[in-house]
Amino acid sequence: MAVQRKLFLLWNSTAAPEQDDSWRQEINITAIHDPPYFSIKRLANGSHSFGGYMHDVWQIIAANMDLKYRIIPCPGGGYGVLDSNGTWNGMVGELASGRAHLALNGLFYNRQRTSVVDYVSSTPLDQQQISFFVRRGSRAMPTLSAELFAGLLTPLDNTVWWALLASMIVLWLALCVTLRLGDRRTQDPQSTNDLHWTLCPLFIYSTIVCQGWSIVPEVLSARTVTIFSWILGLIIYTSYTANLISHLAVDRMQRPINSLEEFSKLPDWSLAVEPGTSLISAWRYSHNPYERHLYSRVLDGKNLVYLNDSESAVQRVLRPRVLVVSPLNRLFHWLGTDGCHFVPLLDVEAYGKKPVFLALAKRKKKLRLALDRQLLRLKELGLLDELWRKWIDVDPSMCEVPSGYRAVSLTDLAAVVLVVVFGVVFSLVALAVELVVFRACHACRTARCRCVSRSGRAAMAAWGPEAKKGMKMRP
Repeated sequence: MAVQRKLFLLWNSTAAPEQDDSWRQEINITAIHDPPYFSIKRLANGSHSFGGYMHDVWQIIAANMDLKYRIIPCPGGGYGVLDSNGTWNGMVGELASGRAHLALNGLFYNRQRTSVVDYVSSTPLDQQQISFFVRRGSRAMPTLSAELFAGLLTPLDNTVWWALLASMIVLWLALCVTLRLGDRRTQDPQSTNDLHWTLCPLFIYSTIVCQGWSIVPEVLSARTVTIFSWILGLIIYTSYTANLISHLAVDRMQRPINSLEEFSKLPDWSLAVEPGTSLISAWRYSHNPYERHLYSRVLDGKNLVYLNDSESAVQRVLRPRVLVVSPLNRLFHWLGTDGCHFVPLLDVEAYGKKPVFLALAKRKKKLRLALDRQLLRLKELGLLDELWRKWIDVDPSMCEVPSGYRAVSLTDLAAVVLVVVFGVVFSLVALAVELVVFRACHACRTARCRCVSRSGRAAMAAWGPEAKKGMKMRP
C-alpha cells in the first residue's frame, strides 16, 4: 500500500488531469482471478476485493481520468477461446457480447481475437514467454547400454581422445626405432629382446595410466621417449580424473522426457495449462502434429489440470508425470520455491517472448486512445516498471544451489563398477579356457607317453632275452 500511495502521488504531481467528461460514465470491467496480475477474493458479505499488478495500474489510471467503473468477475473464467460452435468464451466473450467494455487482465495479441476486440497496443503491460516444464527426474540406476559406458569418455573431448591415440602410436614407433637403431654397446641384449615391438604398445599404455615398467631401456634415445611418454601420461591422467570428478559431482538437469513427441506417447501423463489461454487456439491450427495432440488433450479433458493458485491444482501439478505450460514467473507464483523442482522440457524455447496488452470492446476508439496516452505516461515515468518489480519479478536467488559439493553416488559410478564386473567375468572365462587347454594338453602328453611306453615294451618283447642282455651289457 505504501508503494502504491507513493506511485499515485508521483503520478498526480507529473501528469495533468484528463478533461474529457465523457469518461465519467460507468465502465463495466471484466476480470478473472489470475495472480499476480489480477486477484479476486470473495468476502463473507458476498462482495469481492481485488488486487494485483493490473489492479494497481488501473487504479492510478482511473483516478487520473476520474473514471467510474464496476469490476465484474468473469463467469466461467478463462481468457477466451473460440468454441466449436463459433462463439467466444471467457473475457473475450464478455467483450464481444458488449456485456463488458474493458478486460483488466493482459491478453496476447491474437489474429482471431482482433475480429471481436481491440487492443491498447501502444504500451505493453508485460513481456511473457510461455514454456514447457517438467518436474526434475530422479537419479535412477541407468540401464546397460552403450551410452552408459560412453559417459566414461565425457571428461575429455573427442578430439583429445583421437590426439591421445595418435600420440601413443607415434611414441610406440619412436620407442621401437630407438631400441633397434640405438647404440647396442650400451644396451643389455636381454632387455632389448624383451622390449620387442609387440610389447612396446603395452609399455606406452602403462605410462598413460601411470603404471610402472618392469624393464627400463638403457639407450638414451629410448629413455627420452620414455620420459616424454610419462609426461604425457601425467597430464592426461590428472586432467581426466579432475574433469571426471567435476562431471559427476555437478548437479545436472534430469528430465524424465525430452520432447513433445515423447509426451504424446505417454497417455498416463497429465497436461497443466491456464484456462482459456490463446495458445490452445494456436495448437488447434498448428502444423506441428505434437502441438495438435496437445489441443486434443485439452478437448478430451482427461488428465488435464487447469493452473491456478488453489491447493488442489498445486498438489496435482507437483505430482510426477505432469507437463506444465506456463510463463516462468507465474509458475513460481503458484508453486513458490517448489517451482525450483521444474526444468524446461526443451533446450530451445518453442515460443518467443510476446507482449501483453489491455483489451477492450470494439467501437470504443476514444476510450482506447485515452488509455494509450495514460499507459504511455506511466511507462515514461517508470511507474509500470516499479509495479512490475513489486508484483511479478522473480527473485533470481530463489533457486540458488548452496555452495559445496555433491557426493558421488553409486549411480554415477555405475559404468566403472560394471567395467570391474566385466573384467572379473572375462578373467574367469579366460581361466576356464586355460584350464581346459591345459587339461587337454596334459591328456595328450599322457596319452603320447603311454603310447611310447607301450611301443618300447613291444620292441623289447620282439627283441627277446638276448636283446635285453645286450642292452644291459652296454656301458
